[in-house]
Amino acid sequence: MQNVTLRNTAEETYSLYIHFPFCIRKCPFCPIKTVPYSAESASAYVTALKSEIAWALKSAKYRGVKVDCIHFGGGTPSLLKVSELDSILNMIRKFTDIEESEVVFEVHPKFMTDGLLSYLSGLKYSTVNLGVQSFNDAVLCSMNRYYRKDDILRMIEKAKCMVHAVGIDYICGWSDSDLKDLENDFIYIKQIKPDHISQYPLYIHSTCIDDSNEIDKIKLNAVFESFLTDMGYRRYSVFHYENGEIISHKYGRMQLNGGKWIGFGAGAYTYLGNIMRMNAHVPEYLKGNFVSMEDRLDDMGRFLWEFLFLLRTTSVSRENIIRKYGRAIESDLDSLIRKLLDYDYIKSMQDMNLTWKGIIHLNYVEQIVTSIFLKDDN
Repeated sequence: MQNVTLRNTAEETYSLYIHFPFCIRKCPFCPIKTVPYSAESASAYVTALKSEIAWALKSAKYRGVKVDCIHFGGGTPSLLKVSELDSILNMIRKFTDIEESEVVFEVHPKFMTDGLLSYLSGLKYSTVNLGVQSFNDAVLCSMNRYYRKDDILRMIEKAKCMVHAVGIDYICGWSDSDLKDLENDFIYIKQIKPDHISQYPLYIHSTCIDDSNEIDKIKLNAVFESFLTDMGYRRYSVFHYENGEIISHKYGRMQLNGGKWIGFGAGAYTYLGNIMRMNAHVPEYLKGNFVSMEDRLDDMGRFLWEFLFLLRTTSVSRENIIRKYGRAIESDLDSLIRKLLDYDYIKSMQDMNLTWKGIIHLNYVEQIVTSIFLKDDN
């Protein structure tokens, strides 16, 4: 199938993703490739990172491009020194105006300093996203997080007074937690009322610890969703909720809506509509060999890239997909729907929103999608 109808989205607006792959220690739930932190290695990495930013943004294609969001992820970006963070943003400023851009900074609560928070508070639209994961001290210990509930609560209250928006990540269904733990945690979520909440189940994934019962996992995630909905949060993707007052995390929204972004740093991805690029891992990246792979996407490749993100939204319907991409996909789409219904991964023939079972098995859902739409190429 090559007659897919594709429309350009966010043609003149990009998000920038900055990847910092260093961690003090590896968290058992994280599938992301990381490297051990040292100040010397991080300094060399920041130098390479700024070189890549200059190399990319000085091109005529990107110079002066409108940037809606700069998202620092990892790894543990909060291990960056304030001077290093400032130098990265200053490098971007050399090529485009970011005064109105949201800056999202993922923070490990153990490594949030007053200096970092003070620096972020000086930006017009800064979002601190804390990897809280749990408010239960025993669960946090089993996750090797090395901070306590009271540390989190103090940090969030302080951040809310200083930055534009505060978000939290929460893991629902950790093997050492149950419904009572979830209900207790929700007391603290009500107390802090973050602007944005990311609810992550433990995937059934070979690189993650996952020894919990699937039925219990589905139940816990459904209960958590109900808690947030009753509290007034709006669920805008399978993982994300907003309180309706502040729009934040624009890089993630750009991905969900088929927009374009430029990824900087080792292992980062770039999506430009007709081009997908993946950066090299740390050893090659530090040598200045930034890009390890670049694919020019045909219509099918672009459709699949966008469709796999679309499945993570909460407004997926057969009718809307056909309207967006054309009748050429109808037969394969119906085959996909029947297959996903067989596994109880989506809600109905017309309502293709993922069930919690589908979300927990997201990697399998993606494999099914790819196998059906690429069958003619195999």
